[in-house]
Amino acid sequence: MTNSVFQTKKILEESLSEYLIKGREDSGFSLDRLADDLSVSPMHLKALEGGKLDLLPPDVYTIGLLKRYCRVLNLDSAKALALFKKQSRRKPISFFSRPVIYRNFLDRILTYRNFIFLLILALLGSLGFYLIKTLYPLYTNPYFKLENQNLCSQTTSEENIRLIGFIKPEEKLWISGEEINPDKDGRFEAEIFLKQGENKIKIKVTNKFGRVREDTCLIKKN
Repeated sequence: MTNSVFQTKKILEESLSEYLIKGREDSGFSLDRLADDLSVSPMHLKALEGGKLDLLPPDVYTIGLLKRYCRVLNLDSAKALALFKKQSRRKPISFFSRPVIYRNFLDRILTYRNFIFLLILALLGSLGFYLIKTLYPLYTNPYFKLENQNLCSQTTSEENIRLIGFIKPEEKLWISGEEINPDKDGRFEAEIFLKQGENKIKIKVTNKFGRVREDTCLIKKN
């Protein structure tokens, strides 16, 4: 009678950790082998056997793992669940919680947490691109390019020359104080009449943010 009382007390005081570890070792399974058979991380099994339930996902997933654990090792799942409920503290199921049990490789990748992370990353990338595109003109000079870059260092006998080049369509251009309207692609043409000697042709370009670029084209006429 006394032995029966002590045996009952021992069973009642047995922890989930002791029950699981003894069952696994009696079955000849290593932690890594069992984790591989269950398709779960060894860290989760180590936490389960170590009684560190706060390191495990919410109860609904942990209970599923515990049932499969018992089924593989032929353990009493009802007893294991009773020990688990006795030891565990209720944890809310979080939207970001990842299930322990994976059916295939895609299940490891396509989780709620990874989806939210990729969504946030995409939004931040789009926002960054928009800010760069919007703010870049604030810190850069307007664009201006002549088709003939050597024109402004030439000596000519012509009565006039034709400046041809490009600016951005949204920019504004003045040549020698006269506003020049480019076409829809930003291409412009301006005819400049030359006087004898040195001609200083002042070029001014502004963008919608008020940034200004000023250049001087020097052309000598014989």
